[in-house]
Amino acid sequence: MGTTAPIDSDWSSPFIGKTIPELAAIVQSVPQPLNRKHFAVLDPAEYERNKKVMVYNIVGQEPQGIPCTVEEVSMFMVGYDRGTWAESWRRWREEGRSL
Repeated sequence: MGTTAPIDSDWSSPFIGKTIPELAAIVQSVPQPLNRKHFAVLDPAEYERNKKVMVYNIVGQEPQGIPCTVEEVSMFMVGYDRGTWAESWRRWREEGRSL
């Protein structure tokens, strides 16, 4: 359900400054029942430019990312049939369509 207050004033995200492969390694190491294959990355400059957030799926050792609207990210994380990623990845590469 997210982090609840109070949060230490000296806390910062362990994800800041990491590369996508480093983030994928962190995601793969989280305890169950958290999702160990999918994550979203918000790059403030990219969001300002295109209003898109990257959704990633770790396929083998390779993170694959598709830029999505905030609404698409929400739908993906809550109710998306993750078994259709391969088709979504193909559509993104070939047609430029997001999730």
